[in-house]
Amino acid sequence: MSETYLYNGDAWQSITPPFYYAQVFTPTYDHVLSYIDLEMNWGLVEAYPLIWLHSANPDGTPKDDWLSRSGYFYLPRGKKRGKLRVRTPMQPVLLKTNIPYVMVFSCWVSILETLQWQYDSSENAYYPRGYRLIYRKVTEEWTPYYDQSFLFAEFGNPPLPKPEPPPPIEHFAVPRIEQIHIEGGIRIVISTTVPCKLTLYWSETEPRKHHTSRVVRGVSVPWQTYFCFVAWHTVEQTEEGDTLIHSFDLSPWEPCTIRWFTIKGEVDNIESPSVGPLFKKHYAGPPVTEDFYCRLTDGYLVTVSHIYDYIEAHDTDRANVSDDLERFIVGQSYSAFMYSCDRAGLFFDTSQLGKGASVVSARLNFLVREAYGIPYKIVIVSGDDLSEPLQVHHYHDLLDDTTSLGFCTIDHAWRWYTIRLTQDALDKINKTGITKLALRTDKEIDYIPPTAWETCWIYSAETGAKPYLSITYTKP
Repeated sequence: MSETYLYNGDAWQSITPPFYYAQVFTPTYDHVLSYIDLEMNWGLVEAYPLIWLHSANPDGTPKDDWLSRSGYFYLPRGKKRGKLRVRTPMQPVLLKTNIPYVMVFSCWVSILETLQWQYDSSENAYYPRGYRLIYRKVTEEWTPYYDQSFLFAEFGNPPLPKPEPPPPIEHFAVPRIEQIHIEGGIRIVISTTVPCKLTLYWSETEPRKHHTSRVVRGVSVPWQTYFCFVAWHTVEQTEEGDTLIHSFDLSPWEPCTIRWFTIKGEVDNIESPSVGPLFKKHYAGPPVTEDFYCRLTDGYLVTVSHIYDYIEAHDTDRANVSDDLERFIVGQSYSAFMYSCDRAGLFFDTSQLGKGASVVSARLNFLVREAYGIPYKIVIVSGDDLSEPLQVHHYHDLLDDTTSLGFCTIDHAWRWYTIRLTQDALDKINKTGITKLALRTDKEIDYIPPTAWETCWIYSAETGAKPYLSITYTKP
């Protein structure tokens, strides 16, 4: 949708500061303004003109507050000067039907440069819903030319449709149910779509399902079902009043037992016709923490010797594998004009967690024997590209594994460090097999060349101080 006047141009208005030039126009459709086109004689080396859009007073002059402002002016591809149609994006604003607006054009130019705006100077201007104006700063007056109009085009999109009305507030829905372990039981946290006050009903007796009939298009069919929720107990939410988040503490709760739940609620102290779903929960007991020690297949991959270019050393597919020493190395170094990088791979047998386990948190623990060029960060990255035993090609395979799954800052030697794994890292824990993690340093990931040794020596699985993964989880 647009308002356009691009015909009958027979004269050129030179743009001369400190004048302002304006065109009144009146849209015939509601639309959201997007662009304005002007017919210009563009003779500038560099020009930064601006257009301000205002509502127009009855005499066509602009009102004080502007509604939209132009951005950068775009010239036709391959054109830099001459008689051109130029375009500028405008800040979006809704233009209303039969409401007069005025676009005000301004540009500071020198006397050695040329910028002109084409207009129709005929006695009877073709454009019937507006006219051009000029503002002279000396007199501080707008001069209208009622029978003349600048050439322009403004256009945009129809206004967005009105949003859907909100749902009736007397109804609620449950988009999310979560649990938090507390002493002796769990806390159930329920989210609702509207503020309300909920009551939780629970029972250790499985609800009974009954079939009945209903009438559909005059025919009685046995498709209706209802449930008997018996021997129930009630728990009120811990929050006061109507809320969007509702917490219910269920303690004590005997481990390895099952309960069934549903909810009912009130909105503004009036019982809601909405009811929650029936859901079943097996409580396995509080979370437990177990340590999983690194397997003897751990080790590191290091650049081959005699590489004098850092990028080559960093990205090479030529490397050596070391997986039978009492330490592995993480980091990078520069010595005797040669560069090298070290990346480590760790393997943990976490199969005893079981398929139904829910991992709450995990921490990687390791003992640093020596640290050079500190401080820097050791970063856990995905070890999905690794396999047992480590292979030469794993050095290059780890190159694109840069997302941090947890990190710690190395600032001392002979010290135990702990890295808490991120939520994304918890998804990497293999509950039925081998969990694979890789270690790199932040400087090596970010391609920051070393000026000396920047390496960390960590005790491996071949020692009594082997790395281990502490996993807190709930049993299925």
